[in-house]
Amino acid sequence: MQQQPQHELPTVVAAGEYRSSPYVGQTVAEKPSDYYTLSIFTLLCCCWPIGFYALKYSNKVRNLFAAGDLNGAKEASKNAITANIIGIILGVLVLVGVIVYVVMVVI
Repeated sequence: MQQQPQHELPTVVAAGEYRSSPYVGQTVAEKPSDYYTLSIFTLLCCCWPIGFYALKYSNKVRNLFAAGDLNGAKEASKNAITANIIGIILGVLVLVGVIVYVVMVVI
């Protein structure tokens, strides 16, 4: 008895792009974190110029991963988290500086 080859059903990956489902033994690349929410927080609450830069790289992670460039997506992910950390630190330092200035002027 001959076995019929099983065909994989396509699954939607991104708008207009189709890929077949992974088969047994195939490794599936895990998407690097894009830090999108953190980038929006940094943009709105901490330091907007650096937050804009971080948001740009967050979007780049999504686009590169959708295009199949895993190494580029990982690099963009590193840039996004680095920009977010710098933006949050600068935002906190500015906030502390303003509070210290206001306290010094009032006293």
